Amino acid sequence: MAKNTASLYDTFGNGKDLAAAARELRTDGLRTAAAKSSTAVQLVEEEMQAALEKILRELDVVHLALRAWQTMRDLQKYRDRNKYPPDVATVLSLADHTVKSQHRPRIEVLLGEKPLVSLTLDLEFAAVFEGLALTVQDARICRIGTGRCRAEVSLSYKKNKLWKQATQNVPLPGTIDLGKGFAIPAI
Repeated sequence: MAKNTASLYDTFGNGKDLAAAARELRTDGLRTAAAKSSTAVQLVEEEMQAALEKILRELDVVHLALRAWQTMRDLQKYRDRNKYPPDVATVLSLADHTVKSQHRPRIEVLLGEKPLVSLTLDLEFAAVFEGLALTVQDARICRIGTGRCRAEVSLSYKKNKLWKQATQNVPLPGTIDLGKGFAIPAI
């Protein structure tokens, strides 16, 4: 697959805001770990920010959308290879479509082999896609056509919002070619 994708970090990453989220986590993490030294405070804060950035880099916006589209009931009929032969591509116009994804990443900071801090976060991603077209062939989503998108991501710990970012409407590239594509699974 061509590299026409972007991670949540590429789309929303803001070092200053992530550093603030890391400081908030550090405060709770230090209470949890009962760490008192300034060296431990700095270590935990740096590790928290690095972990937040890693989490956001590992989540790809296009893949999150594709996972949601794969389960759309409207796409199920395209699994029927008798009605939709494998050698024929079908272009589907999507009405405005919202994709939501929730994740529960866990951050652990170790001091040597000993756990210092272990925190489970809530990461929520939502995107509204407008004017998109999907190309389906051989029961697979093969291409995403032109449109635009606005999205929001938030990170919480114990129901407290640590970080939130949103985009304006962003025009998407003309076409995102997905190579062999992503199978439409039976649901």
